[in-house]
Order: sequence, then C-alpha cells, then structure tokens
Amino acid sequence: MYYEHFLYLAYRFGCLVFRRGHAIAPETSKLFLQSSTPSTGLGYFSCKTVFLRMLTSKGPATVDPNVAQTSTTPEGNVPCENGMSTDIWSITRPFDSVMTPKLESLGDFLQKYPNSDGRGIKIAILDTGVDPKLEGMQVTTTGEPKLVNIFDCSGAGDVDCSHQVTSKDGKVVGLTGRTLNVAAIKNLNNPSGKFYLGVKPIHELYVKGLKAAMDKERHTPNWESSSNLALANARRALEEHEKEIGGKASDRKERLKREDLACRVDFLKDNIKKEDKGPVADVLMWNDGKSWKALLDTSFRGKLGMCRPMGPYGETYEFTEGTIDGDQLTYAFNIYPDEKKLEIVTACGSHGSHVASIAAANYPKNPDLNGLAPGAKVISICIGDARLNATETGTALTRAFKLCRDLDVDVINMSYGEGVDFTDTGRVIDELKKLLEGGKTLFFSSAGNNGPALSSVGCPGGTTSGVIGVGALLLPNQLSQLYGTAMNVNKPAPFLWSSCGPSADGADGVSIYAPGAAFAEVPKYTRKCNQLMNGTSMSSPNAAGAVACLLSKLKEDKKNYSPYEIRLALEQSAAPLNGCLAGMLKISDAYDFLSNFEAKKLNLFDVKVSCRRWGVPGSFRGIYLRDLADFSNGPLKYAITVEPLFPKTANVIEKTNFLERLTLERIGGDESVPHCSKAISWQIPEVLNLTSGECAFSVLLEYNGMEDPQKQHTRGWIAARDHAGRIVFRIPYAILPPRKETEFEMELSAGVVERRLIHVPEDKNIACVQVSSPPLATNERIVLHGVQNIPDHAMRSHELSKSFASEKETRAFLMKVVPGRSLEMCATLATLSYKQLKAKLNVSFFNLLHDAVVHLTTASVSNRFFFETISDLPIEFEPSVSFKSISTFYKPTEIKLEPLGNRDLFFDGIQINKIVLTYKVTVTKNSEFQFELGGLSEYLYESPYDDIFVQVFSNSKEYLGGTSSFRDRYTIKLEKGEYKVMVQVRHPEESALEKLKDATLTMYQKLGTPISSDCFKSAAALAKGDSKGKWEKMMLAPSQRATIFVQNIPEEKLGKPPAGTIVRGVFTPFGGEWKDKYQVPVVLHVVTPESKRQSKALSMVELEAPKKEKLTPEQELTNALRDVKIKHIEKMEKLEEVQKLHAEAVTEVFHLPLEMAFVRRLAALANGKNGSKEAAHDLFLEKANLVLENCNPDKVLAFMGTLNQEASVELASKKEEFDQKKEAIIEVLTLKVAHFAQMRIAKLEKSRAPATFWEQLNKPETPVTADGTTIPVEVNGQTSSTDKAFNPATALEDAFVELQKFVNLDDAKMHLPYAKYAIANEYHAIAIKSLEKYTNETRAAGKIPELEERTLSELANLCGWDHLSTAFKNDYLHKVRQNYRPF
Repeated sequence: MYYEHFLYLAYRFGCLVFRRGHAIAPETSKLFLQSSTPSTGLGYFSCKTVFLRMLTSKGPATVDPNVAQTSTTPEGNVPCENGMSTDIWSITRPFDSVMTPKLESLGDFLQKYPNSDGRGIKIAILDTGVDPKLEGMQVTTTGEPKLVNIFDCSGAGDVDCSHQVTSKDGKVVGLTGRTLNVAAIKNLNNPSGKFYLGVKPIHELYVKGLKAAMDKERHTPNWESSSNLALANARRALEEHEKEIGGKASDRKERLKREDLACRVDFLKDNIKKEDKGPVADVLMWNDGKSWKALLDTSFRGKLGMCRPMGPYGETYEFTEGTIDGDQLTYAFNIYPDEKKLEIVTACGSHGSHVASIAAANYPKNPDLNGLAPGAKVISICIGDARLNATETGTALTRAFKLCRDLDVDVINMSYGEGVDFTDTGRVIDELKKLLEGGKTLFFSSAGNNGPALSSVGCPGGTTSGVIGVGALLLPNQLSQLYGTAMNVNKPAPFLWSSCGPSADGADGVSIYAPGAAFAEVPKYTRKCNQLMNGTSMSSPNAAGAVACLLSKLKEDKKNYSPYEIRLALEQSAAPLNGCLAGMLKISDAYDFLSNFEAKKLNLFDVKVSCRRWGVPGSFRGIYLRDLADFSNGPLKYAITVEPLFPKTANVIEKTNFLERLTLERIGGDESVPHCSKAISWQIPEVLNLTSGECAFSVLLEYNGMEDPQKQHTRGWIAARDHAGRIVFRIPYAILPPRKETEFEMELSAGVVERRLIHVPEDKNIACVQVSSPPLATNERIVLHGVQNIPDHAMRSHELSKSFASEKETRAFLMKVVPGRSLEMCATLATLSYKQLKAKLNVSFFNLLHDAVVHLTTASVSNRFFFETISDLPIEFEPSVSFKSISTFYKPTEIKLEPLGNRDLFFDGIQINKIVLTYKVTVTKNSEFQFELGGLSEYLYESPYDDIFVQVFSNSKEYLGGTSSFRDRYTIKLEKGEYKVMVQVRHPEESALEKLKDATLTMYQKLGTPISSDCFKSAAALAKGDSKGKWEKMMLAPSQRATIFVQNIPEEKLGKPPAGTIVRGVFTPFGGEWKDKYQVPVVLHVVTPESKRQSKALSMVELEAPKKEKLTPEQELTNALRDVKIKHIEKMEKLEEVQKLHAEAVTEVFHLPLEMAFVRRLAALANGKNGSKEAAHDLFLEKANLVLENCNPDKVLAFMGTLNQEASVELASKKEEFDQKKEAIIEVLTLKVAHFAQMRIAKLEKSRAPATFWEQLNKPETPVTADGTTIPVEVNGQTSSTDKAFNPATALEDAFVELQKFVNLDDAKMHLPYAKYAIANEYHAIAIKSLEKYTNETRAAGKIPELEERTLSELANLCGWDHLSTAFKNDYLHKVRQNYRPF
C-alpha cells in the first residue's frame, strides 16, 4: 500500500494529546462527538474530535475505533484534566518484538555489537516519574540495578518536617494529634532521640485518575453500603417514634427526640454522596547516626511497627508499594536535612514509566520485550507537578537540569513541551544551555503533536539550540501489529500529527525522526500493566535509547566524541524521508559516520548561527520567507554570523588554536522541485574560515517569481563542509512564497496533506474558510488546520483547527487573521480508506473595524462603540454583549525574600532566591476562581523568571489549590470566606525579585450565569429603555457602520464589586450560523464606589434621639481608663486578678460593657481547668444574674413587641439602649447555656459525650447523685454553692428556654448554643446539624472553629456512623494544619 493510505490514527484534532509531553492516545466515540475547540498550547489541548475509520484484521487483537471502548485506567479519558495520555484500546494478543518498535538499523547494530546495548550509559527520564516496581526497571543486562535514582523536582511531594520533638517512653505526639509508637519502628536506631515531624494527606500523592479508581473500587461501595444501612435504621427509628407518640406530645423531650430522629434522616440523606478527602498520614524523619531515615504512617493510627522506614532511594534502593490497601501506588523518599524536608517520590502519571520502558526496559526472561537500551541505567526525574495535573514548572525543570549535571548523565529524554512566544530564550532555557555547555550530555526532546502545519514545533524540542528534536515515524507493519488493522504502509513515513519545522525563527525544528508508537509498561495503579501510546513522546525515548547503544559502543571503543559531533552524525547519517527535511534515525550509519571522521575531532557543544536582515528586527537562526512582503522588495541581503561554542572543559589554548577551513554550499530539496533554480537566485561565499569568536559573511537571494508559487516551495540548508566532507554546521532555509488566489480544487486522501499558503490582503482581518465536498455514504471526516506565523506569538494564538464529517456539502469557519501575513491552510482526510474525496477550499477575506478590546465604564450612564464591516457580501448582524467573569486586584500584605536550600544551589555556584508574596483575598460568593501575576503567568520556558507558583490556603492553612503558568488551565473552587494566596517567584538575582514587592495579583471569578447587557441603537432609546430601540437581527450591507449603545449592569447583578474591579465579557456581532464564531473581548471598568441608595421611592425623615450631654475632661479620662481596664479583664488568667481589676473599674453607675467583660471572663474561668473553677462558677452565676436583672428581659421583650419602635421620639431614643440590652441578654444566656451544658456533660459517662468536651474538663468533677443533684464539696476550705443542691440539667433547660425568647433556633447566634444544649441532652444528630452550620459560617467569617470541627467526627461516632466519623476526622486534619504546604 502506498504512503497516502497509512492510518491517520492519532491525528491531533481527533485524539487526545498528552498535555505537555505530546503523547497521543485514541479516544472514545463519546468524546469524538464533542465540538472541536481551538488548541491552547503545544501538547496541551482539549479533545479534538475526529472519527478514525480503518479496516480491521481478524483475531483477538481486532479493534473497531468507531465503537466506544471501555477504559479502566484511573487517569480516565481526559488527559488535560489528569496530566497524562490514556488509551482505551483493549489489545490482548502479545506483541513480542513490536511492543517497542525498533529501527532495522539498530537491530543490525546490536547484532554486530551485542554488548553495546546501553551498558555504561545513564539515561535521565525527565517526565512524570518512573515507577520503581516496573518489571523492566529492575536490572540491566549485566545484572546491575536499573533504576539507580528517582527524584521529584516539582515540590509536590515535599513535606515540611521542621517540627522537632524528643521521644518520651518510646512515643511522640504527631502533628495529626495521634500518639506515635516510635519504639515499634523496625530496627530503629536514633541516638539523639530527636524526631522531625510533618503530615501528608495521602490524596495529595494521587493523580486524579487513581483517586477516581479508589473511589470506585473502595470508597464508594463501602460508603454507600454504610450510608444506606444507617439511613434505613434512622428511618425505622423515626417511623417507630411516630407510631408510638403520634403528632402531639406533652413532654418537651419527646419533641426534641423526634427532631433528633428527623435530623438523623435528613443529615444522612444530605451526606450520602459526601466526598471523603482521604486520610492524613504522620511523617517522621530522624538520623540513625550514619544516615537519615524517614517513615510514612500508613497505619493512620500511630502503629509505626506496621510501616516501613526507608532511607533516600539513591542510597538504599528502598521503596514501598501501597499507601492504602489496594491503591498500588509506589513511593520512595529523598531527604534534605538542611531544609528539614522529606521528598515523597511517586509517579504523577503513567507517561514517564511508558517513556522509560521504551528507552531502556530490560526483561531478562523475555528479551523480545526489551526497550531500545536494556543495558543502560535509568534516572527518573519527575518534572510534572501533581498539583497542576502533571504540568511541568520552571522549578522542576531547573532542578532537573542541575541533577543531570551533578549525576553526570549521558543522555536526557524529555517528552514534554509547550508552544512559546519567544524561541530560544528565557530563564529555563538559560539553565538548559548551561547544562549543554558541560559538553557531556545529549538532550532529546519531543518535537510536538501540533502538525501538519509548518512551524508547529514546541519548546524545547523544536525551538532550543543544542536540543535534538524528534519527530514521530510510522513504520511498515506497525498498523497491523500495534493497532490490529489489516492495512499497512510500505515504507516509513511521519505521522501527520507530528509537528513540523522550521521553528518560528527559521531553525530546523525537527532534527530526526524515530518510531512514534509503542505498547509499553506502565504503573500498576493504572489498573493495567502495559499501555499503547503514540506521539512524539514515544519517538523521543526511542531515539534516546538507540543513541544510548551508540554511546555504549563508543565507550567500549574508548572513543571520546563531543555531543555536538554525535548530533552531526545523527543528522547527517539519517535516511531521507519523502517531504521531510530531517531524516530517519540510522544508528549503524551514525557509527560509521563517526568512525570515518575519527581523525578530525570537534570539541564543541554547538555552533551559534545568527541571521539578520535589513529592516527586520531581531536575529534568526535560519532564513525563513513565507509572507508576500518577503518576495516583493527586490533582492534580500542577510548578514550571517557564526560562532563556535566550546564546552566548559575547553582551555584557552584549545580555543585559540581552533581553525576550520570550510566550503559553503546549498543543499536540500531544490533538486526535486521543478523550476526552483529559475525562481530563486542565490549568492553565497564559497569559503569560510571559522575561528573562535564570531565569523561573518553575507548571503544574497532574489525571488524571480513564477506562475505557480506553490511549486516553488523549498527547504534546505546552507552547509559548511570541512576538507574531509563533513558538514560542521548548516543554516536552514525555507522559501515559501504565498498565493494570492483564494479558491482551490483538491483531491483529499488519507495521509496526504494538501497545503496552501495564501496571502492575506493588507486591508483584511477576517478569513472565512469554506470547504465544499459532495456528501458520501461513507461519511468521511475532513480535517482542516489553518495557521499564521506571527512574530513573537505562539502558534495557538493564530490557529484554526477543525474536524468535521463530509455529510454536509459546505462547511464555513471564521478565523481572525493578521493583515499582510500568509495564512497556511492544510486539509486531509482523517480516515484509512482507498477512497479519495474531491473538495473545494475557498478562503474569502473581509475587514471588521472595531476596537481590539471594547472598553466600557460604570462612570458613564451609557457606553457606546462602533462596528464596521468592509466586505463584498452582506452580513447577518445581531449584536449582543454578555459578561462572564469578574477580575479583582490585590496588593501583597506580606513579603519574604530569601535564598533557597541546597537543591537550588546550581552547579555553576549560582544560588536561586525566592520571593513569597502573601495576599489576603475575600470571596463573597461560592464560585470558581483563577489567579495570575500579570506579565508573568502567561510564560513558562520563555519567562524572565525561573518559575511562578500560586497556592491558595484557607485561614487554617488548608491547601485548596495551585496554579502556575497559563492560569486559564487551572480553576479552584472556593466558598464564601477569607483566604490567603501565596505566590512564589524564583530568580538567582535578588534585585530582579525586589522589583516584584508591589506586584498586583489578579483574581478572576467565573460568573455562575453570564450577565447580558442590552444593545441599543441610540442613546435616547437606551435612556427610555425603549425595547423598539434595541438592536435586532438584520442584514448589514457591505461597508456599513453600526453604533452600539450598551446599558450599564446594575450593581446588584455584579454583587456590588469595589471600585477598580473589571468585569470581562464578549461582544458577539453576528447571528445565524456565525453566531459565537467571532467574538470581541469586552471590559467593563468599575470606577464608581458602591452607592448607598434608599430603598424607598420618596426621601424620608428619620427620627433622631436627643443628643447626650457633653462630658467634662475629667469624665472622659475616667471613661478612657475604665475602657482600658475592660480590655485587660478578658486577658487575665487568675480569678483574684480579674476581681481586683473589676473592682477598680467599677463606678457608681452600672456600666454594661464592664459587667459583660467581667461575665465573659468568669465564664471562661468557670469552664477552664484551673484551681478556682468552683469559685468562678459561683461568681459567674452571681454576675450573670446581675446583668440580667439590670437589663430587665421582660421590659426588653415588651419593647421588642412594639409594632413601630420609631413611632415617637421617646421610643426612638430608647431603641439603641434596648438593642444593647437585648444583645447583652442573649450573650449572657448563651454563656449560661454553654456553662451549664459543660457541667451537664461532665456528669455523663465518658462514652456518651464527645472527647473534645472531656478534654476541657478538669476531672474528677463534683460528685453527683442519681437524680443529677450535685453533692457539696469544699474548695480552699470553703463550701461552694453546690450545697444549694444546684442541678445543672434544670439550670440548662431554664436558660435555653429563656434564650429562645430572644433568638430563633435558625438564627446564626443559636447554632453553637443549640449544639451544646443538644450534646448535653444526648441529641447528637441535632448537635451535628447545628455544629456544621456553625463551622461553615465561622469559616466564612474568616475564623477557625478548630474545636467544633473535631467534635463533628466524635458526634458522628456517637451516632454509630463510623464512615461519617472517619470522613469528618479527615476533613478536620485537612482543614487545620500546623504549616502551609511547601512550594
């Protein structure tokens, strides 16, 4: 079968792409039916929808991709959520040697040199982490350990263990509050007795897919069973009580019992789907006198004898499988004593294990399953951050580069990447280049899955000098062997989704091609052992493993070649591929190439090429012409400078004596393209003497023009050869003249890309792309990819990607374009079929005139803007404006700048510093939020700073979510309340960080429902609210202008945002089939403060109380002194001191604030654990009654019952007084209820009350008789008031009944008293309901109800709901933490 019939299997628009790593996995038909959305970044896209159709082979491996397949992988089917690629293909037949496809060249090489299988070579896998339990990661072919070290550079697994304790009697109290039996630790040796403690929520180690799997397999069945059983029992108890008592009862206890039973039913129903946040484990670190050890308490009970202590993996090779029974999650440790941090290392995705297995897996019992370099050793470095769904971060990347240098790694594979605005620059790229300057390491990276358009490569694989970018190759027979089809290709060819060069600045983009699919081993927590993945993520480790074998042979031969020489050998020995500038990797030929040039060594790590053109800003790494202006201004002159870059190991003499006499020639694809020699003329120097430092020459080229520019597209190099014929460096060129025609006839077939470069007129900014084809019974799918290459913009910013069925004759799409720039349109079929489809591509351009962003303001009564169309056709005009989010801005309240630890002390002696900015933000409504630091959050690789990381915490230090670069990828759900947002930025220079001390944080709040604003034709219509004056659907004739007047949004709809807030939305001009296909950003600036409008239509006169007499200076001084004493009363710990200060503050007049402060302090002392508890009790009752007596509750109730409290001046003057008295009465009664409830609980058996209440009691307590009456006792030689036969149960009942006269049970003030009352009377369900309301409201107010959170778990346990008790306990441990989660 010919090339055009190969499977367009994992085309980017129709398959899932690994978020940054470019691994594509097939998708279910359900997701294929989703609408196609533009991509948002290289290797990080939402699902593009394409049906894959192919002929299938017979046998058990047959798969029909049009039928939805069942996936049990925990990662699920959406890698943009879970941070890894997934696969729904269920293939049961073993593949033997085709599981990891190998090029014939490598097979020949290994057959000739069987010991050159990677032995002696270290491969670093920079990815999601490698599972140390993988069968293929145990030993090398020589029996040595395979996986020699593992790291998590992201910080997601870090645990702060700065809390130091000393064991006593073989035990310590952990940060969870559990008693930890350290004496039971196996083989414990801790001479100092010191332990360093931390905590780690287990679900923080889980990827989303694993959590979903554990919920499905373990949590959900157990939870639903327990919940349903508890609910059935509660309903039976309620029904029995209804039968026994009926609807009326004379005993108040029966009413409360009924309410408690009803609360049980309601609460269980409300929590039947409650999410369990998962257990929280204590963490311990200690030094055994020789090395550091650590332990994770996975017993969750302090039984440390059940847990395995481990040292750093690189020293001990120790790891443990399973944090909870059944999760199969493997973890290991790294310990950083200087930072008092433990690094828990897990695989945050299956991708890294799959990649490592391709590169170097070794199966001694079944060598046919081996990876490319089974003899190589592997170092796993996790750069994917589990907090960010496995996105890479600047912190992880720079730490990874440091580790590779420190560990003397030979080969690096990084199957990650992003689209970038700026190529070959940024702090991360700077550190990568420093690594390559070491002159010992080869760096392989995936080119990306953004094809088939040109310049679709990502960073670092396709945009960074010195990095070998690898494209994905489809081999003959691979379709039938891996995908179970009956069809194959007859020669190697690139997958069409494989990204193409050149890079935006003219560099090659793709260096070599290697097989881009494999069936390889993955972690067991994915609920499978092997998985099929395809993408450049797979081709890159294939190349890295193959080259490891080459290096192994060179080491065996004791031949020392620089990485640059090896890269030249790989590129120049590669086998040509049809339509590609880069070739297919051939290891045998690369070895021969190196052998042929052994006598002439090049001790370089790169040659820097800079091409400058007159009038064009910036420098480029190649000659890249694709816009009409490039071909319209006569001859083009390029000033080219070339500089050899020496490794750090090169000495001065070596650099001084460097001289290469080179001949320059043009090579590449021109020979196969008709008439190119006539279309373009070149003037290139013949000779170049290359020395250390910059060497310059010029190139002149002239485009002569042809009738069909499409036939003149050509790519090649200006190559510099030495006297032996080896190319020392080459300068890429791409000459791609665009067409002015906009209508094309095409014959589409699977696997063949029809590419057209079209000139966008200088006065047009919108492209309407129409594809017409006759409908076919087979319903083929057409894939359309349109891209503009705009300087300093990532491809995703000017991209159109669509997939659609051919069932309709014509499809139309709109795309914003930049005038004067070429638009590349690619079309092909996404099916495997012998059929061809005739189609017509028509691209029409028109101009829409409007502001790039429409700015509105609340300071204007009406806002107006215009919209104008310049086209040859009328347009259906139906304007609308809707707002979708609110942006609020914050300044930092805390700033901390300091150096980081040894992990961030880099190999060149550079110390990385950090600045942590803390922002206090307020959330007024439950919603979804995003956060960014403007000017930084939109960059990653090209960022001027090492990294930016945002973490959101509650006031009790609970971690709620994180974001980093590309804030639109991460959404955090927050409830109403106060939060701390902490932002860490890293950079080696303190001065760069100091500039951020006043950086503004932007918080984006998603509106639950978009808010629409009416569009009017005139200001008069807007002022009147005339519905007839609104814009309605109409046909707008060519070259017409429409003015739109927009009504302001009422404050109530926006939640009354503060001045300075920005409301963001979109203006949609079109109706009909173009509706929502073209939108203009709208920004509403809230510049006016919140208004204080009267609720009534007419202004009213408010009665004012008579003004009080002015105080004398002496009276003011007396009152001021009294107020100071009032503040100190509530801080004192001893009863005698409180009484003394109160006595000093008392005046002749009863002062309510003073007496209330006294009563509050007495209540605290009466409920405390001090020796004056009984005396404080007596005094509390006395003073509480005194306050009630002076406030006169009956009079207050009478006043409250007055229908109109402002009927007269006299009533109005008393309102403030009675309001104060009412609040005092409520508070005193609340204190009495709490105190009497505490006393009542003290008389209960310990098993009948929450342990948190018992912890506050000073047991043994006052003795009690059978009827609840206390027995007199002596306190300090005096008999307490208990000799009055005080009954706390009766007192509690009286106080609570009195309190209900002033406050309804549903009032927020009653939640806590009602809960305490219910606990004292053993109505535990009522208590849970009231306490839950109280904790939610308290947290919303920015306070931490720590005691009450703990009580919820204990109350659930008293109700017999063990599953809810555990969930509440886990909630508490998550919500209340000792330390913030580390960055």
